[in-house]
Amino acid sequence: MTMLKAKYNVGSFHLIILALIILVRCGFFDYFAMNDTLVGSLRVRDIYFVLEITWAVVVFVFFKGFTVRGTFVIPILLLGLLELLSSLISFFYFSQPLQLGILAQSSIISGFAIYFALNTLIQRGRITFESVFRLVKVICVIQLICNTAAWLVYSTTGTLIFPGVKLYTERYGSPRIVFMQVEMIALLISVSLNAVLHKKNPIRNMILVVWGGIYFMIFAKLRASTVAITISLVVVILCWRKAGIKKGAIFLFATMLIFMFAEEIPIIQDIILTLTDNTGTTVNTMEIREAAQTYYFTKYKQSPLVGWGYPHTNWDAAFMGQGKAYGYVFSDNGIFSFLYIYGSLGLIWLLYLLSKYVKCSRHKYLKYSDYALIFWGVYQFVMMTTGMFWIVGSYQISFVLMLIYAQEYTSSDFKMKNK
Repeated sequence: MTMLKAKYNVGSFHLIILALIILVRCGFFDYFAMNDTLVGSLRVRDIYFVLEITWAVVVFVFFKGFTVRGTFVIPILLLGLLELLSSLISFFYFSQPLQLGILAQSSIISGFAIYFALNTLIQRGRITFESVFRLVKVICVIQLICNTAAWLVYSTTGTLIFPGVKLYTERYGSPRIVFMQVEMIALLISVSLNAVLHKKNPIRNMILVVWGGIYFMIFAKLRASTVAITISLVVVILCWRKAGIKKGAIFLFATMLIFMFAEEIPIIQDIILTLTDNTGTTVNTMEIREAAQTYYFTKYKQSPLVGWGYPHTNWDAAFMGQGKAYGYVFSDNGIFSFLYIYGSLGLIWLLYLLSKYVKCSRHKYLKYSDYALIFWGVYQFVMMTTGMFWIVGSYQISFVLMLIYAQEYTSSDFKMKNK
């Protein structure tokens, strides 16, 4: 009993740390204007790097090493080598100091440190896979509540209820709020939709799926993400084993009715117009993206093997080399940005990672009828041309969580098969 209690206490401690990491990475404390400078240039949103590395070190010391049995261990270790190489390339092309190249990728490094910490804790039985994703759901719901409240209050009264929220842009004639990590909402929809299809708390999980969809379409008004979510949903329904011809026909008919009804809503009309016609008054960001993608691909062809490295914002030559003067940003240009940074070696690594992910997705689908990985995989594939968000900023947390989700139940199964 004492041993079980000790394990429970240790597990609770690590879940609290994980919750804090997710909240900081998702910008939750920005709601309350807690992103101001603390010490020098260190802000609350920057703390996750220190927190994650410290947490990983604590887990490493406590368990006398990481558990390195896991589907994605080798790809992540190779990514570390790829990041070191990109720092060397930035030094070669732009004379950017090596430490700046490494610091520019610090969020990626610390993000994947979470993978080793979580992988070790789960495989050592200190926390469970289910407890991690229950925690993720709770955090996503908290942020959805905050965003919904902020959007409703601002739309009706023009009042900002969160002091840290300074920027409300307009799109389609109404407020647009992108104040939480969209990748976490895609993750929430993935696991919640899977629960619905398995009839696990279907009403509650369906509410989360719809709520997440409303966030993409109404609150944040993310065009590419809305299209990606829709395509992912259709693919999952087509893969749904219990759908059958009758249920599939009913679903498609219901989808058509919903679409016909939605077309009468002004916001939806504007979205459709913006996606199909660039002559409206809405600022068309696609022109900038197309120019950026052409620029990045041209630069990639000039250094096809290793790319141009990862620039740091404090090193002008490298930073301007990425096209910052033209308004080009990595987060909006997906695979083109990735090729610019890491070149063909990065592409080979990405294909290797993708092969691992597809293998796990197929295994979980065939053995457990799991649809979350299908949804997430299709979503990321569709988004690849405009936003590989996991290579920038704080977005790696959702990517790491889905890697943990993908390998859970599969590593041991593959190991048993190979005996």
